[in-house]
Amino acid sequence: MSYPTESIDLSWTEHVLNGHDRKLFIAYNSAGLAFVSSVVLWSYQRLGLLDSNIVLGGWDAPFYLWHAKTILTYGSVYFMNRITYPMLYPQFLAGIGYLSGNVAWSDRILPEIMAAILLGLYSFFTFRVTGNIHTAGLAAVLTGMSPGFLWMVGEYHRTSLALIFAWIGFTIAINPQWHDSIRRQLILLSLFFLAAFTEFEVFVVMGVTLLLCSAVWKNKKSFLLCGVFSLLPIVALQLLFPTFYSVHYLNLESETFVIQRPWIYQDLTFWSIGAVALLPLVLIGVYSLAKAARRATNRESVLVSLFMLTLLLPALAISQTTLNAIGVRAIMVIPVPVLVALGIGYS
Repeated sequence: MSYPTESIDLSWTEHVLNGHDRKLFIAYNSAGLAFVSSVVLWSYQRLGLLDSNIVLGGWDAPFYLWHAKTILTYGSVYFMNRITYPMLYPQFLAGIGYLSGNVAWSDRILPEIMAAILLGLYSFFTFRVTGNIHTAGLAAVLTGMSPGFLWMVGEYHRTSLALIFAWIGFTIAINPQWHDSIRRQLILLSLFFLAAFTEFEVFVVMGVTLLLCSAVWKNKKSFLLCGVFSLLPIVALQLLFPTFYSVHYLNLESETFVIQRPWIYQDLTFWSIGAVALLPLVLIGVYSLAKAARRATNRESVLVSLFMLTLLLPALAISQTTLNAIGVRAIMVIPVPVLVALGIGYS
């Protein structure tokens, strides 16, 4: 389904949201967010935490709250020097907490705001792949109901923020002329830095995805710029925090040993797909995505495919090592509900 372009340059893409589709887009995404909010609220009530200053999560979420309070007490410079990394989410949380007067409640509300943005981005890309607003809306609803996404909303707030930076960057990169605009170049470069300073692993996935996309699209200028944009934050981190790589990555295996867990494929199925019964729809969705990727004008399908592969293949490679907990998180970040929605839409 094709829609006429308006004043902005979208002649390179097949599918553009019109007025009616925008209303449906908002309605579907609101439904997905409503489910997420309901689960979060129910969790707080069930655990008796609604009137407390305790946040959901296991290891990560409480640490973000502690980090934010540390920043408010001692300042950002002290915090960054102590952890040898900018870690922007706790700093952002500290700023919002300072303005609102309650850091704990800010750490409850911000993840839901980030969830809303991610639902919109996943739904947006699904629409650009299919041109079907109902399939795009279904992607938002199914993502909101996904156990893996709910886990990320409740626990991995830093990952959510970094993914937002990455996917916003992807919306720029799918335009084949993005590299001809200085404004787009500066925005994409800023998003590279923001992702790198929020969660370095997501930044790596972002960079690899865009480099692979540029190679597939045979766009030399895009490839060179994405290579430079990927290199600059790496150099900046080394200059600002000379011990960053040695502290956080050279000792990675010994640090992750304490959270090593065997890969139980039933668990992985639950956190990624939700149920084994949905596997046929996932496979149909993969076929639909691959079929769309063969069309030269559907750049979004190529990007989504390569993003998923960039997460999946390394996760499988380390599945039998002491780093397999990182692989579990990578599997969880893959937007599998988008594939389920594509499978339903194609069927």
